[in-house]
Amino acid sequence: MKKILITMLFLASAKLFSQNITVQINPGEQWNKRVPQCAIWLEDENNNYIDTIFVTNRASKKNWLFAPKNGRPESLPVWYDKSNGNHNTGVSKTYDAVTCATPKKTFFAESKVSLIPEKKYFIKIEVNQSFDYNEKWTKNNSAPNGQPSLIYQSSFFGNEKQFVNDFILSGIGSVDGKSSDYSLNDIDYITSAKFIIKSISAEIF
Repeated sequence: MKKILITMLFLASAKLFSQNITVQINPGEQWNKRVPQCAIWLEDENNNYIDTIFVTNRASKKNWLFAPKNGRPESLPVWYDKSNGNHNTGVSKTYDAVTCATPKKTFFAESKVSLIPEKKYFIKIEVNQSFDYNEKWTKNNSAPNGQPSLIYQSSFFGNEKQFVNDFILSGIGSVDGKSSDYSLNDIDYITSAKFIIKSISAEIF
């Protein structure tokens, strides 16, 4: 009983450990062709959503021009599902503390989160640019979306100060927004969308 109590106390105190996360995104040559939508969030090693670090204002509030009632779920389908801004159930959250209009230059997104020491976490970034058509995703088969969203990620461990710059392209989202799944299937068909973001880095301290 005493051992169980000590373990519970340790876990409770571990959850109170706070870390600052600063993510830097350097826009690529396609960033300002049209205003992209972007979300940055945190997950644990079991793919459980932790918190949103940043999301563009239009995507958060779903204030699209000439859009259906459920907004544009195809813009950031993975983030919508993970953050419980679920377009399929009608649930919608606003993230006033972390939203802003899409930046036009290099920008920093900052957040303070409570993490468990030595546990593995993932910073995930989803970006998408509407009407970004190519030979694979045309006006006829991808509605206003064009190429699907891209998901980048990198990992780190709680309770460690570190600089992370090894973000990798880990998949593409649903082109019609009907699924939150993403994979590397059809990744070879992505063209201009690969140049929306030039580079990503993060500092955890």
